[in-house]
Amino acid sequence: MKKKQLFILGVVSSMLLPCVMKGKPTSSTYDAGSGIRIFGDVVNALNTFYVDTIDMKKNIENAINGFFYGLDPYVEYVSAEDASQYVSSITSGEYGGIGSVVTKGSSGVVELREPYEGMPAAEAGLQSGDRIVGIDTFDTRSWDVEKVSKHLRGEAGTTLTLRVVRPYVSDSIREVTLKRGKIQMPTVNYYTALSSGVGYISLESFKESSPEEVKNAILDLKNNHHITSLILDLRGNGGGLLESAIEIVNFFVPKNTEVLRTRGRAADSERIYKTVDKALVPDMPLCVMVDEASASASEVVTGALQDLDRAVVVGSRTFGKGLVQNSLPIARNSLLKFTSAKYYLPSGRLIQALDYSHRDEEGNVMRTPDSLTNVYLTRNKREVRDGGGITPDSIFDKKKMSTLVYQIVYSNIIYDYATRYHAEHPEIASAEEFVVDDALWSDFKSSINAETLKYGDTLIKAVDDLRDAVDDDGLLTDSVSNVLAQLKELLRGDLDADLDRNRESIEPLLAVDIVMRYYYERGIEIQSMKYDSWIPRAAAIVSDETQYKKILSPNKK
Repeated sequence: MKKKQLFILGVVSSMLLPCVMKGKPTSSTYDAGSGIRIFGDVVNALNTFYVDTIDMKKNIENAINGFFYGLDPYVEYVSAEDASQYVSSITSGEYGGIGSVVTKGSSGVVELREPYEGMPAAEAGLQSGDRIVGIDTFDTRSWDVEKVSKHLRGEAGTTLTLRVVRPYVSDSIREVTLKRGKIQMPTVNYYTALSSGVGYISLESFKESSPEEVKNAILDLKNNHHITSLILDLRGNGGGLLESAIEIVNFFVPKNTEVLRTRGRAADSERIYKTVDKALVPDMPLCVMVDEASASASEVVTGALQDLDRAVVVGSRTFGKGLVQNSLPIARNSLLKFTSAKYYLPSGRLIQALDYSHRDEEGNVMRTPDSLTNVYLTRNKREVRDGGGITPDSIFDKKKMSTLVYQIVYSNIIYDYATRYHAEHPEIASAEEFVVDDALWSDFKSSINAETLKYGDTLIKAVDDLRDAVDDDGLLTDSVSNVLAQLKELLRGDLDADLDRNRESIEPLLAVDIVMRYYYERGIEIQSMKYDSWIPRAAAIVSDETQYKKILSPNKK
């Protein structure tokens, strides 16, 4: 769709709603018109008399963004250059590009992180770990991720030439000319039939295509795999379009069921959203999996199904975003994304965790404490609360990441090892059969340099700081010094042994990163499920009729 047509269509919803502007805007006692005139006078004066040339576009955009200070973080100015891309990304998720995640690597150069199967980058033979050193005539070795991404994207069908360096191979420099394509990733990452007749669907976001993708997955699982219950995995799903969320709720609840209502600042702004079609699987036992990254439209689906007692919610407490955003076209084909309303679930609760209109003396926004939340009732009179996201019916705890695992993950050690492994192994077992055996694990451990990792530095520094504090107080005797020295040696640890102790946490990450190089997104999902302790626990609940009904109807005898 052409840019001009996009703006003629008017408003596009980001989380959610076509924008309906009713009534006159209310204002504070400050005269906004006078303030705008003052700002215009300042701009004109500086543009005329300031000693150096002013980058007016940049400074005015900075001023606009400065005006957002104190508002919620979802208010955003989108320039004309980015508006078309923004519109397509929040609706269809489509963009023109090469189809790969890029990230800053340990080398300091931006690298391809995850080429998508069937997309231009993968089809051209590019791989994860390839370092982008040139795009067309530009040397990109000093560029940041944002600048590289901007040059990789463009109109589908246009060509670009990439120069990459591939680590761990003799002929490391490659130059590839490829055509940008229309990149639209499916939002249903993966679905499958588990044991005991349980279906599993992983939904990454809520785009225009999401309801159709979920519907097709449900029908395939039901008709061809004969599932009798279903898990909908919304972990890590940050949301998207409200309309898509309501359509997906409609697969599980009858026509004309209220899913939520929204209220803006104006007294007459309330809107009620109901389902409009016959349910696809109205009685199939359903479990929704969530975590702290499940937000916005994910919380609409989860909260509505919980309030209607239509699904058992499992996992950890969700993010807590009960706000609605809209996009409004403004001057010169730019856009203003802004928060227009709050949404309320069928029980009447608002799950917004942060109140951006009230801040402490330092300007920080605080999460609503549980003690100040209010109780609401589901359809079956179960108690649920507002003000802090959605609390699952069955809470699954996440294993705490140790300092060593944290260092391994965030120092790119696993990623760099997987890059080398891929260079040295043209083929591996299938995604279903691949395992990190003892030989691979031993090779991985031997690749880690303790000094580069700075293993134990935090604890060693803590002992050094303690020694300095004791010395400052005049208490650093020989005996105390010896004790501190012994403590320092004890805390240095044995890296090899500590890696073995943390193998259960590191191995899944290593397996996923290796398998992704060969089998793309499908491989990631298959390997992740092998190590995912939450899925069998959810399957046990949804396939046990007695337990399932007891959770949803605890007061029934």
